[in-house]
Amino acid sequence: MLPPGGNSAARWLTWILAGAALLFWVGVLTTGKDWREALRILEGDAKVKSQDRVIAYAHWGLYWGCLLNAVLCTGLAATARWWAAAVRPGHAVSLSKVSRTGWIALFAILILAGTVRWLRLDLSLYNDEAHNFRRYFSGYFQQRSDGTTRWREPSWGETLWLNQVGNNSTPFSVSARLSHAAALRLTGSPVGTVHEVGLRFPSWVAGLGTLLVVWALLRRLLPDSGASWWGILLLGLHPWHVRYSSEARGYSFMMLGVALCLYFALRAWQENRWRWWVAMGLAQFFALWSFSGTLYYLVAFNGLLLVGWIWRIIQSREGLGQLSGPLFGMVVGAMCAVPLLLPMLPQLLKALQTNVSIHGHMGLGWWQDLAGCLVAGVRWVDSDPGNPVNLALGRFLSQQPLLWAGVISSGLLFLVGAIALTRVGSMGRIILLAGPLAVVGGWFAMGRQGNFIHLWYLLHILPGWCVVLAAADPSGKAPVWKRGIVGFLLTVLLAGWLWMDLRFHLLGKEDLRGVAQAIPAGAFHVAAYSDVNIYDRGVTIIEQTSELDPLIARARQENRVFCISFSRKVADPEFEKMFHRIEQGGEFEKIATLWGQEEGQFTHYLYKLR
Repeated sequence: MLPPGGNSAARWLTWILAGAALLFWVGVLTTGKDWREALRILEGDAKVKSQDRVIAYAHWGLYWGCLLNAVLCTGLAATARWWAAAVRPGHAVSLSKVSRTGWIALFAILILAGTVRWLRLDLSLYNDEAHNFRRYFSGYFQQRSDGTTRWREPSWGETLWLNQVGNNSTPFSVSARLSHAAALRLTGSPVGTVHEVGLRFPSWVAGLGTLLVVWALLRRLLPDSGASWWGILLLGLHPWHVRYSSEARGYSFMMLGVALCLYFALRAWQENRWRWWVAMGLAQFFALWSFSGTLYYLVAFNGLLLVGWIWRIIQSREGLGQLSGPLFGMVVGAMCAVPLLLPMLPQLLKALQTNVSIHGHMGLGWWQDLAGCLVAGVRWVDSDPGNPVNLALGRFLSQQPLLWAGVISSGLLFLVGAIALTRVGSMGRIILLAGPLAVVGGWFAMGRQGNFIHLWYLLHILPGWCVVLAAADPSGKAPVWKRGIVGFLLTVLLAGWLWMDLRFHLLGKEDLRGVAQAIPAGAFHVAAYSDVNIYDRGVTIIEQTSELDPLIARARQENRVFCISFSRKVADPEFEKMFHRIEQGGEFEKIATLWGQEEGQFTHYLYKLR
């Protein structure tokens, strides 16, 4: 536990930083020989195995990360007696105790929130989850030259540092790998089995943890109102949070990191103690480690925090030495991030250049969809109108105009909550502005390069959004009529979100498992543009259209029913000709259509040869 401040803090921090510097210098010496060889491997033209390339990235990144941190810690340790002693700690802020009824209510809300998420845990994996399952969490069956297969499990180095397409959330990947392995052992399932609940359980836990942090944050930020209870309910039932805290992705971990950052920053602002500044920095590191796109939010938040803290120093005339607290907390977070994230940086930069899914224009429709995700957890624009089950806010509003009440309620609550946070003080204004500033900054930075920000990349603003809405609840001293109106608006909004949550339970983004289950037993299954092979080990994936007829001939030779499943993930003219032949050529009959969500590429079509 770090001391609050003064000369005692200077002595403690000097020793801690000196010890850290020693460890980092040892790291530099032990990796000094490896990084040059690693650089040769990375810059060479020779074909290198994935696990060897990942280890090369790790050696390169760890060396330079340790060197940078060693120099930084050495400099900080040598000067700590000047900058650390300047911090003057404040007084701890006491809160009223939670009553027994309060603890029961908290437990009940967690059960409700946990249930709506748990109902989604056993849905089929979809494409991004399937990719991560193969490359980071579990593995895949690899075809040998003799026609047999072997189970190819990712190395722990790949789980920690492989990030070729920019979607490896290391904290989640590690926990999902351990959780999935434990689930397979407990159920006695063989290698290669997909256990969806085991994979998604860490996200579920992190999601409930985020609710508790937001509740604790609002208790401190607005202690005289019921905002903490509304906040945990809002985030607990928000469809966007429900979805991503029940999927095998790292965004639930990232939102937990953001919520912890806000909570520790508030404690640090109120008490100005080293422990809270350091905790804030560590939370920022965890959020960034969980998803690198959080950088936009952290830049906006830290910039606002420093501006607000400098203004506080000017008003109190305490001296610029008081800047040491927040700056040191941010530096601690950065020092943790550098050696762990630097090995991923070259892979991430390459992914930004080569990944076609992030190249595009962010026009009016993009802003409408972001508003839809914040208001209802789904996109506003119906991008797949031919899909009868696609969840889109624009479709719902046209079919059921009564739902406009929820949209209007969210807008009014945001305005009232924004005013309330502005009146709370600097931390309220920082939380209010950080999200919008991060969105605009990210939109401008990515847009000028011709890149596209997927909406789920902006989930870092969701905890702050729910804090703003919850802040609309007035204090206990407000007139009853005012509290009644706000309570009514919040109830309308929550009812709409619960209605949407129940639809999320039934509809996953892509039903790969359903494709495998719909194929008749013993059939010769062929698939195109599909990740169904994580559920169907015997499927043959077509890479070229010329493979279709030989596979049909083989199925006939083996006297087996020929089935083909496909999705339209890529607009390839040759494959479109093949799909046209299947759908309208008369050779095939349709077995089923398994509708996806958001985009047509997640819908799968199943046909059987007549």
